[in-house]
Amino acid sequence: MRCYQREKLYICGDYMDVDIYPVFRRGKASRRIKSKPTSDVQQKLNEKNSIKKLARLINTNFTEDDFKLELTYKNPYNPDTDEEAFNDLNNFLRRLRYFRKKNNLDDLKYVVTTEKGSKMGRYHHHLVINGGVDIKTIKEIWGKGIIEASPLIFNERGVADLAAYMEKQQLSYRRYKASKNLKQPVMIERDGRLSTKKIKELSTIDSANPIEWHKIYPGYQFIEAKPYYNGFNNSTYLEAYFVKIKEDSYKKQKFRGRRKR
Repeated sequence: MRCYQREKLYICGDYMDVDIYPVFRRGKASRRIKSKPTSDVQQKLNEKNSIKKLARLINTNFTEDDFKLELTYKNPYNPDTDEEAFNDLNNFLRRLRYFRKKNNLDDLKYVVTTEKGSKMGRYHHHLVINGGVDIKTIKEIWGKGIIEASPLIFNERGVADLAAYMEKQQLSYRRYKASKNLKQPVMIERDGRLSTKKIKELSTIDSANPIEWHKIYPGYQFIEAKPYYNGFNNSTYLEAYFVKIKEDSYKKQKFRGRRKR
């Protein structure tokens, strides 16, 4: 059974994550081995992929000038059903979209998940929206309770932590909702560029020794890699995360390096 390594690069604004995994080619005489993951394993894999997809979407479309919001309800307004909660959310988005258009602001961009508290059954809406509207106005447009708002905070992996939080808070049967005007991450697929030997080597390199990663993906600073070993096919899988090296920052680093000499 022959094998080659496939790279899937997801370029999301200033961030990039890469999935590297083996692809097997069987001979004509070989019979395909059927294997399905258990339901628990598949569920965890689906949740993990959903978080990664959400993080990529936010990293691609939003910046530190944009906001993270939580919309809550005062007692008289708390919905009795999921559908009422979704109707409230849709009405809020419609009014906010109208306000932005009326005031010649950029079109509304958003990503949202809805949570229902397990103890009290109270609903919350968690949003990422583009900036340009002050918090007081957003509260007035919501009109059903308190809002919590803060600028988006990006770390070395962008908004991965926020994406994980939003994904875990959502109603189990409803994935996140996003405006249709969001850009999708750029995905690049490459086969056979890296050998199996190279993958094993890379799986031992951490962020303290990123030189090899920088050679493979120039222009990006290596953040971390997560290797996974699959005992079924005796192969290593890699997830790697990067942030774009800004030209000014790169020049300063080179300049400081020369000064030290």
